[in-house]
Amino acid sequence: MKKTNISFNKWKLFVLTLSLLTLMGCARENNILTENQSAENHTSKNTSQMEESFMDTTEQIEEATVEPIIMDVDWSDYFEEINGSAVIQNKKEPNFSDIANCPCIRYNKSKQNCERGSSHMTTKIFLVRHAEAEGNLYRLAHGQYDSAITPGGYRQLVYLRERFRSERIDAVYGSDLTRTHTTASAIYIPKGLPFQPVPLLRELCLGAWEQMSWGEILRMDRQMYIDFNKRPDLWRADHAETFAQVRDRMLEALRTIAAAHPGGTVAAVSHGAALRTLLGTLQGLSLEEIGCTGHGDNTAVSLVEAEGDAMRVVFRDDASHVPASASTFRRQSWHKDDAATEPGLWYDTVQEDENSRTAIAMLDEEKAGSFSVTLAPDALRITDYQILPQFQGKGYGVQLLGQAVQFARKRGRDRLALTCGAPLDGYFKRYGFQTAETGDGLVMDIRPVIREIPELS
Repeated sequence: MKKTNISFNKWKLFVLTLSLLTLMGCARENNILTENQSAENHTSKNTSQMEESFMDTTEQIEEATVEPIIMDVDWSDYFEEINGSAVIQNKKEPNFSDIANCPCIRYNKSKQNCERGSSHMTTKIFLVRHAEAEGNLYRLAHGQYDSAITPGGYRQLVYLRERFRSERIDAVYGSDLTRTHTTASAIYIPKGLPFQPVPLLRELCLGAWEQMSWGEILRMDRQMYIDFNKRPDLWRADHAETFAQVRDRMLEALRTIAAAHPGGTVAAVSHGAALRTLLGTLQGLSLEEIGCTGHGDNTAVSLVEAEGDAMRVVFRDDASHVPASASTFRRQSWHKDDAATEPGLWYDTVQEDENSRTAIAMLDEEKAGSFSVTLAPDALRITDYQILPQFQGKGYGVQLLGQAVQFARKRGRDRLALTCGAPLDGYFKRYGFQTAETGDGLVMDIRPVIREIPELS
């Protein structure tokens, strides 16, 4: 232990005032040293010897009011196997001094040493991909288009809420789009926290690709479709961001969040491509190398630890809380394919005006189905909706629903309506339709709003 230098001029001082150490961290077995324990256990062996020496000295010191100052103390021998930090308390103040402006000792269990003068504390940031949204279900390119969470997405949020129920969270962030705000509600509402929107956490702006079907994009430019997933460094679209721009703003957002919560634990909800780019970058990968990494399922959770300017990925893309029956990826194949492609529908419009549209659904160059929609005073009514028998049961039917939703929103309608036979009621109710109040047909509210998450059944 290094010699402790102490200056004081108060003649009545008979006992050395020792600085109190507050340990910012957890000892092994969750044993936290209290203020009294710290003084008793770590200073008692030296206190009596030091008091005896200083009692002889005080008789020769003139009266003054200078506060004792601790100049240099090495306490490293007393904190074996403890990961945390200690700060000096100002006895005149009710609160502890700003850790950045006072002496500090940092203990790093992994390095088995004591690093003097550092005030960094580890911040845990849980990164969460949003729950299943319309673009995921309808196979539409939704970057910064503000889409809603699907009924299947709300089922995923039930499990996400359970995953975080016992986790201490100090703050919840997310992009300012509805699908991330809705997802974040599974975390911030149970904990009584506010939601803090951060536009920098948005998904990649897709420019000219926004709201196109993936089948249409694949047919229009197959190589650029492949580059989107496999060579993000090469991908370009008119009026879109580049992946480098997404990388830079996501890093900025994460650093800002970490700096606001030193030593805390926060959650931040973002989007698939943006998170894949961020996590790969934190793992030291180039944009080209990120194209070889996997994708996170809806509500997948990753953990990043930030300490000062350094950030590391503890784990990524964990969706183990979502059962197979609720998983989006279990129903899709694009994320498994070497080229990250899958068969998707494109639409050959037969007729379209301000009040109606009829289109043929095509798979490659083969007709797979058709749909027709017509505006009504308070809804968009679906008048034709069919998938040919050989394409049924393969996930193509719900893609037609996405076309109806987009047409309705562009025309200022917030409901879909249809009349179908009883055998099809169950199919449409699975995707959000309900029996109309009049009892005549089915209706679906398509407003992009945050709804209540159901209870776990």
